[in-house]
Amino acid sequence: MQEQIKSLVEQLHNLALHGSIEEARKFYWEKIHDFVEKRFIEQVEERIRNNKIPKYDWLILPVGLEVHYYVLLIKALKPKKVYFIGTEEFHKTNLDPIIKKSNLKREQYFVEVINYRGMDVAEVYGKIKEKSYLFEGKVAVDLTGGKRVISAGSAIMACFFGFDLIYIDEDWHDDIKRGIPGTEELVLVKNPFHTFGDLEKSYAKILFNQYSFDHSKEFYKSLCSKVIDPREYEVATLLSESYYHWDSFNYNAALIKIKETIRRIEQYHLHFLDIKQLEKNQKTLGILNKINAVQRIDELLKDNELVLNLIIDLHSNALRRRENHALDDAIVRLYRLIELVSQYGLAKHNITTSNPDYTPFPGLKSKYSEITHSLYDQERNLPFEIGIKDGHIILFIIKDEIWKHKNIEDLKKFLGPIRLRDNSIIAHGIETINDKAFQKIEEICAEFIKKICLILNQNYEELIQEHKFIKL
Repeated sequence: MQEQIKSLVEQLHNLALHGSIEEARKFYWEKIHDFVEKRFIEQVEERIRNNKIPKYDWLILPVGLEVHYYVLLIKALKPKKVYFIGTEEFHKTNLDPIIKKSNLKREQYFVEVINYRGMDVAEVYGKIKEKSYLFEGKVAVDLTGGKRVISAGSAIMACFFGFDLIYIDEDWHDDIKRGIPGTEELVLVKNPFHTFGDLEKSYAKILFNQYSFDHSKEFYKSLCSKVIDPREYEVATLLSESYYHWDSFNYNAALIKIKETIRRIEQYHLHFLDIKQLEKNQKTLGILNKINAVQRIDELLKDNELVLNLIIDLHSNALRRRENHALDDAIVRLYRLIELVSQYGLAKHNITTSNPDYTPFPGLKSKYSEITHSLYDQERNLPFEIGIKDGHIILFIIKDEIWKHKNIEDLKKFLGPIRLRDNSIIAHGIETINDKAFQKIEEICAEFIKKICLILNQNYEELIQEHKFIKL
């Protein structure tokens, strides 16, 4: 401390020690504060220039009755906005002096007055959380003063939202329980949620459960380098990668990653994941991965097990898209499912969708004209390229097992939702897909899956379960 204020600090100490609190406060502002402020601002500005302290858009101050701390913080950090949270007593006696001494304009600050008596930490947290939409950009929360409950609630809120924690440290007069002017230092506290990975873990879990596996993977990777025991996060990273590949229909990469996931779980003796469900996933991926050995569509359509699992995979993928409100993407997957069902059914009768041979079905041409007249009010010829609707009409006419016991009205009910997709902006029209339209098409798909499971003597519920992604 410079010699020029040592005597002033001693005088201030004597005034406070002998009970002249108001006189001591007046003495501080008249004789000492300017020196303290100049020194503190210079130190903080140097640390900002050296990137040791960031520039802040918001400063949240859980305020007490010591005005000078808040003036120092506001003038040194120069935040764009300040949010005060304090008692009615603070509002009446100390707010105006802080505003005046720190030169804040009215549009630069917000004030939250709370009834301290009987208030708990959760209520303080809730009060600040209600205003969280305000706090854009870089935010610091001060822990220097304020009532204990207010400071505690503010600290919890800061940790959760990833705000910086700061406070003013200083040397101390034990006899008067006051800081020593001229020794103030700004301390930037490490957010414990960052230090121990709690915040990243929370974000990663949310992203994972929202099927944003590419992003959850990055958070889990980051956690691996931060925590003492990274084994849980290594496994979560692998599972994120597996599900990301699976969700993108990259079955081979997904299978490799899920095998490694299960191996690490067994190696580390972890219990936070349902390994039995992961083993079901692995079995399913093993079946789906057979697609990589298939050269042509007609080869694929001969493999009942592979086709059934591809159909269920398209259905499961669409439901995940719907859960994330990506209805257009979901509809595309369901439409492909319905097309695959058509191709699969036609292949059973040796009918290919490209350059089909109708000669083994002598009555098909006239029946097709009759049915299309009933459906479209005009007769149509058998197509040279079989599309999704034509495929199911032909399956209906030749009484394939998928359409057995169905009548013309059932066929019309099927075609209605398909037309909704055709008229959508993702196909040939300008309409948008809504949830009601999705539900209609999804019900058709679920019925097809159940029908094929019945034909192939497979358990529908078990197969659906084997395709389900784990939630964390």
